Amino acid sequence: MIDNNLDLALQINADGIHVGQSDHPWHKIETAKAHGLITGLSCHTEQELHQSHNQPILDYIGIGPIFPTNSKEDAKPALGTNRLRFLTQQSELPVVAIGGINQENVAQVAKTTVDGVAVISAITHATDIAQAVQALQKPWHRSTDENQS
Repeated sequence: MIDNNLDLALQINADGIHVGQSDHPWHKIETAKAHGLITGLSCHTEQELHQSHNQPILDYIGIGPIFPTNSKEDAKPALGTNRLRFLTQQSELPVVAIGGINQENVAQVAKTTVDGVAVISAITHATDIAQAVQALQKPWHRSTDENQS
């Protein structure tokens, strides 16, 4: 998934593109969808979420930031997991939690009903990327195992 750079996403045959509310999203999303890419849009408020339901070209919603993040200079205030849980219940589309998610807090996110997480620095700043990915996946596997018990 490529963040906001449609040209790059098309050049490297990415799986999809994710855009924010202020990224002039609809042209990018329509073009990406026409090329068969997965499309996602960030939402921070209930109003943004409900407006996204009018867009049949979206595949998922990114809700966040969940925790404070340094990956984006213009990041909005952190929502926290309670607000994430509420917004996820309001969504008609699959939800990916975004923002400030790392090995220390991913288990909190896994306890909500989100469909997945998006991370940047949790992997790019890791000294052992494979270990970081495994640590981020671990709470998801535990949640799945517990749900089947």
